Amino acid sequence: MRETTSKLAAATFLFMSGDRYPNDQYIETALCERLPGKLLTFASLIERFAPGNQPVDLAARLDFLRHVLSAIPTQNLFLVGRSSGARAMTRLAADFTDPSLVAGIVCLGYPFRHPEMDHEPDRVDHLTRLRVPTLILQGDADNYGNRCTAPTYPLSESTRLEFVPGTHVLTLPPEGWDALADRICRFAANHMTPDLPVQRAG
Repeated sequence: MRETTSKLAAATFLFMSGDRYPNDQYIETALCERLPGKLLTFASLIERFAPGNQPVDLAARLDFLRHVLSAIPTQNLFLVGRSSGARAMTRLAADFTDPSLVAGIVCLGYPFRHPEMDHEPDRVDHLTRLRVPTLILQGDADNYGNRCTAPTYPLSESTRLEFVPGTHVLTLPPEGWDALADRICRFAANHMTPDLPVQRAG
């Protein structure tokens, strides 16, 4: 783990919370306490790029992400999305002409289907087009896609679905957050790139 942590000193983790933000900010906080590298929190990004104007719907989140990615270095950048944040990040990345613009995506509780809705293709169809390395960490009792239902959705070859104990709100004990952060670190370490000229998406 020490070697992995050292390797990730050059990584950047960019967070986008879900629709419940700031009520789900505890997830970001717990991971920021455990992840190495540079950490760009959702709150800091809103303050810098959209002060007083939190992006809520999908279109606003996509515009916000495009703006952010065009303004920051993207080498060894990992996007970490929680629920609708993960939906926006994967939706944007599915349309990248160059999948190497970001190093990887981590989805924390992907919202495959709203529990009160029928099948919603707009939430999942783009997942088959993802070429960016993607790790979906899904609660095994998540009502937006649990251990039984989540594997029924087609995913691209660059995407891996793994399960963690819990529901969509991801309330974990300290050792659970440690284990989750360890999974993220191992995924990120496997997708770090050597030093290259600075890239920006755009």
